[in-house]
Amino acid sequence: MLKKVFIYKSIFFVKFLIIIYFITYKITKPYNSIDLLINLENKLKNIKQNLTISYYEKYINDCKNKKNFNRKKISKEIPFLSVCICTYNSEKYIEKAILSILNQSFQDFEIIIIDDFSTDNSSNIFKKYQKNDERIKIINHTKNLGIYRSRVDAIYYSKAEYILFVDADDMLLNQYLFEILFSYSSIYHFDIIEYLVLYQGEGRNNLVYPPNQILTHIHNYSDSVIFQPELSMIIFYIPRTNNFTSAICRTLWNKLYKKDILLKSIKYIGEKFYLNSYLNYAEDTIMNILNFHFAKNYTNINIHGYMYNVRNNSISRFTNETKKRYILNSGIYYYLKLFYKYIKEFNMDRQLLYLELELFNKQINFLKENDPHFFKRKMKKLFDAITEDNNASNYFKSYIKNLTKY
Repeated sequence: MLKKVFIYKSIFFVKFLIIIYFITYKITKPYNSIDLLINLENKLKNIKQNLTISYYEKYINDCKNKKNFNRKKISKEIPFLSVCICTYNSEKYIEKAILSILNQSFQDFEIIIIDDFSTDNSSNIFKKYQKNDERIKIINHTKNLGIYRSRVDAIYYSKAEYILFVDADDMLLNQYLFEILFSYSSIYHFDIIEYLVLYQGEGRNNLVYPPNQILTHIHNYSDSVIFQPELSMIIFYIPRTNNFTSAICRTLWNKLYKKDILLKSIKYIGEKFYLNSYLNYAEDTIMNILNFHFAKNYTNINIHGYMYNVRNNSISRFTNETKKRYILNSGIYYYLKLFYKYIKEFNMDRQLLYLELELFNKQINFLKENDPHFFKRKMKKLFDAITEDNNASNYFKSYIKNLTKY
């Protein structure tokens, strides 16, 4: 009798252990590619049925209203994603940006906030969220160092394999964005994944599509996969009208990046530009030109994931007009200097430099007329070096000479 009881108890105990094992396995096992693919296809199908402005406006309103939310935080030493926010005096916007991240369906992330010496109340806002969420890391600059230095610091502090940027005055538009990006990166291992953007004008609540078709991507978000060498060229080979380029393609804030790609770009730009905060104009463009050069593959997805807040003055932090002008002028100069270095060292077609100069034609002429001393001291030396380039065409050299004439 005792033997039978022992056998029954043993069988019961074994069954209990098997049940516990399967429950634990089900909870803790990583997604396999088939699970992710099915989940991704279903998610995309549901979202694409709701591709209306009101769908995204609802998420904005939800984020405004959800001051408290109950999402299961995934506590891991190394998360899948680092979300980088660089902020300077953004108390009007920063809470909405943070809530649009915290309300994502996929929660395996950390938030790196670089406060670039704000003087308003913004730091109290994100510190309030940090108290309740250990995933939020705050790094304070002791003086204003600019957006490039702030982004590089955010990249250096991040722990994850993948990085995504959100500007402090913008926000995410879709609660499933991280989930979709995780699926794409886990299945296909892309270096860069780009997603669509909607605009919101300063002081307005309504969203609009980008104001010009030229601002959308040349590949029209066709879920296409692009490899090298075409990948390093897609930023340039875009139809150009009225001096527009594919501005959205060149921005950092509507893409997921592998961290090691960003680190290669930072290394190429060099410590001098980091320590001296030289890059303060078109820093997104030069970073992405390099990111697309160092990446092995890329895709774009037909999901609106980002809201860009169109502000009236992007360098409004400088109230002094002389300071503002110097920042603009030096920014153009250092951008073109880095771009020319890239063209030369990687033996790219000099025609690409010509196209960039065309894009900056108005700014260069403005610089020449309004700050001739800076132009002669800095910019003209750069242009003289370009005209001595043996690989530049005679037409190109003639164009440069006309550009530098007084």
